[in-house]
Amino acid sequence: MKIKTYPEATQELRKIAAFCKQQWGIEIAHRLIETYQRNKKRLSSNPYMAPIEPLLANREYVYRGLVIHKYCKVIYRIDETASIIYIVDVWDTRREPHKI
Repeated sequence: MKIKTYPEATQELRKIAAFCKQQWGIEIAHRLIETYQRNKKRLSSNPYMAPIEPLLANREYVYRGLVIHKYCKVIYRIDETASIIYIVDVWDTRREPHKI
């Protein structure tokens, strides 16, 4: 499946990486980005690998949440008719869940 990333998700990933760089150094920030890229590739061949996100169960689409780091979760949805996975958000898991 193809993967398309919403601009907001890319922006959130950059914010999280910048925070990691500031707090723990550039190596940790690079590892976060690399982990994100590896998991994107895994998603393209196995889109149902992550569980359904329970906080988003009442939405129009079915969203899944893939934890890629203890502080970072990728929120995505699958469009089976178009064979596209949409990454809609990269969530900093330390934030309040109701803001997701």
